[in-house]
Amino acid sequence: MSDKFRALLMEFLCWFSVGLAAFLLTFTFDDEIPLYRYGANVWPAIISLCLMLCITILFVYSSVSKKFLQDADNSTTPLTIFTIFGTFSIPVFYVLLIPYIGFYVGTIIFIPVYSYIMSKASIIKIILVSVPASFIIIVIFTKFLFVPFPVGTINAFYVINSEIVNLLY
Repeated sequence: MSDKFRALLMEFLCWFSVGLAAFLLTFTFDDEIPLYRYGANVWPAIISLCLMLCITILFVYSSVSKKFLQDADNSTTPLTIFTIFGTFSIPVFYVLLIPYIGFYVGTIIFIPVYSYIMSKASIIKIILVSVPASFIIIVIFTKFLFVPFPVGTINAFYVINSEIVNLLY
């Protein structure tokens, strides 16, 4: 077994364990909610199942991919202090700003910015992928899972977030 495959297997086992632990923990708060017919644990269970499914697909794809298993890896770029700082600070700012700018606008801004910092791809590619992904997340959680998100306390953001919610209902 090569070192790359061993590292891939360890990453798979760690992430799959996180997803499995999260899924099992969802059964500890399976309380019935009067206005929500699915219960409190449905959306965390769905997210953890999706994590396990995605990491399994990624593991299988990477395992059979000849490009991944090659010994020479010229595609890695060294991490810069900007990338390391952005990786950890941008999510913190996102969480701290959500009460003020609201979830909907915050997510539409956060996902493209974070994607740019993580991938360094062209801004057009990032917008074409991350903005629709943001809207999919918003629609799934708001329309189908009925998760109430903060709409922000700053007036301009409150109006925009409220309009997004009105569009969904």
